[in-house]
Amino acid sequence: MITEIKTEDIIENEIYDRVFCKLTLDDYDWMRYTFDISFPLKEGLLKCLIEYLGSQTCMMTVNCYKDSILAENCTYRFDCGLFKEYIVRYLKAHIESWNSSYAFSAEKIAIEFYNAICKEGEIET
Repeated sequence: MITEIKTEDIIENEIYDRVFCKLTLDDYDWMRYTFDISFPLKEGLLKCLIEYLGSQTCMMTVNCYKDSILAENCTYRFDCGLFKEYIVRYLKAHIESWNSSYAFSAEKIAIEFYNAICKEGEIET
């Protein structure tokens, strides 16, 4: 499994021209906050779903696709403080970009968040 991503690992092609991120803050029945990231890498497409469900422990599910086929997957558990730290950074950067003429890109924050979880989290077996 890929445990560290660098900016130079990101590729651009006819399908992906950047790292895609989607933040969902769902408070319908109980809090379920998710941060979806798609990293188009030289090794294949890395898709991550990071979840905060209101407890002390968060989860990141990682699926690695090669030639559109699931090649590897794993799940990390990590402390909710890390989720809060990076979501606050993401939201602040996003709000600051509202007055820009360029589209917001969370690539740097997404890479740092993924790497921090890989470093500080524990892989479930």
